[in-house]
Amino acid sequence: MNSTNFRKQMLGASSALRVLAMVGAGVAASTVAITPAAAQDYTSGAITGTVTDDTGANVSGATVTITSQGQGFTRESTTTSNGNFRFGSLPTGSYDIEVSNGGQVGYRAEGVSVLAGQSNAINITLASTGGNVITVVGAQIDNAFEGTTQGLNVDLTELVKRTPISRDLTSVVLLAPGTEQGDSAFGNLASIGGSSVAENAYYVNGLNLTNFDNYLGSARVPFEFLRSVETKTGGYPAEFGRATGGVVNS
Repeated sequence: MNSTNFRKQMLGASSALRVLAMVGAGVAASTVAITPAAAQDYTSGAITGTVTDDTGANVSGATVTITSQGQGFTRESTTTSNGNFRFGSLPTGSYDIEVSNGGQVGYRAEGVSVLAGQSNAINITLASTGGNVITVVGAQIDNAFEGTTQGLNVDLTELVKRTPISRDLTSVVLLAPGTEQGDSAFGNLASIGGSSVAENAYYVNGLNLTNFDNYLGSARVPFEFLRSVETKTGGYPAEFGRATGGVVNS
């Protein structure tokens, strides 16, 4: 083998090694890049709050217990040094809340509403010692939901009991302020916030079921399958940003 051929083979081998090194680095980078992200859950809600005593001081170490009226499960938490507590990833429905301090129950609430994608913030004042218990009964304790989302969230289980309404998704969406019936040429769809009926996004159990062929409506879901319907007409968070109209979250 002459020196010229030997030099060519060495250069070729060196180039091959560099290519392999680059490919290996690319595979390693790809392995990191394709790590799946945690899924977003738009179907559950939360209960948060602060516990204070009758003087307004925060109560730390108080025991907060919630019980689902519909499913029967119970969760328990302890307030922080600032008197705060939080229960996340709660299925929609009504909950009973009980707060005790030093083994003595001082607060009880029945029928606290949890809606999809929202956090119900409750300010709790414990009763003075002596056996008194503050009991609150109602579908909702505090309407100060976190965030700036505008629209309407309805519990279909309760709605169909009290209100004569067509059993289809559009009829529920049209209950929200700022919505109107769209052009019948495009089907039974709603215009949200003055936008075209093709500018809305539809989610069911966190899954985007929007019809991506023509963006008119979504995959058909039996009305009886839906437990709640939230119509977001504006101010909704970034995860719904692909919609230029409204968002229907079931």
